[in-house]
Amino acid sequence: MQIFSWNIQNGKGCDGIIDLQNIVNFIKANCEPEVICLQEVARHFAEHGDQDQLAFLETAFDDYSCVWAPGFSWPQSPAQFDSKPPSKELRQEFGNLVLVKKGLLLDYKVHTLPSPAAHGLMQMPRTAVEVVVAHQQSAIRIISSHLAFHSYDERIAQLDYLTALKDLAHARSLHPANDQKTGCYRPAPSPQGTFLCGDLNVALGESDYQHIINSGWVDVWPTLYPDKEHLPTCGIYDHQQWPQGAHCRDYFLCSSDVTAQLECMQVDIQSAASDHQPIWLTLKNTF
Repeated sequence: MQIFSWNIQNGKGCDGIIDLQNIVNFIKANCEPEVICLQEVARHFAEHGDQDQLAFLETAFDDYSCVWAPGFSWPQSPAQFDSKPPSKELRQEFGNLVLVKKGLLLDYKVHTLPSPAAHGLMQMPRTAVEVVVAHQQSAIRIISSHLAFHSYDERIAQLDYLTALKDLAHARSLHPANDQKTGCYRPAPSPQGTFLCGDLNVALGESDYQHIINSGWVDVWPTLYPDKEHLPTCGIYDHQQWPQGAHCRDYFLCSSDVTAQLECMQVDIQSAASDHQPIWLTLKNTF
């Protein structure tokens, strides 16, 4: 199984041109993921191409089930209409999209992440998508998210929320619910382990990265490649947004009980279709 993750910056390449087809072409040409996790997908924003990117991606990947998690949903301002309002309501949304090959999605939840007071800092509502996906004769849990950039305290609160999801999944595996019930009380599929991916806005070597490790998460890259430095996932081509240059802030993490499932992780450092680089993880077929 392959899990793909990419902060696509609403399709804006490092040349400043918004072209979602570049994103689609890359994914289809380079891997065959069962799960595609995309961050920074926009709907009906003039500054982000004034298109429904959710609809575009749903059409491009029509053999996938779609789980959409906008951080907000705002009505368009009348000033944005050229003449009269459109026949159906178009809402401005921005968030995370997870696509799962049809037939594999067993369950999903959309989480609104903590948003503590930002003390004058810029702030955007953030979400996480949690999907449970069939794999072989079992299932895996995958969480995709895009964490706060401007506020360290906000980012730590969001990391702690995601850690709580991981720990809860482990506790439920040790103390399962009554499985004799039916209907709404029938227990949802709840595998023990958890994978977390996305743009976490955490740089290697910073205190929030150490907070991740101290919270029981395993960083997949050094686990698979202990003698190799993390490849950069950001700042390779866009030096205006990232004057510090190439560095890593996009990750695959997992709980310690699923490390035996890891096979390989790839980072493409050639694509300039976004300011971030695509990453993907391959899990073993048997475990």
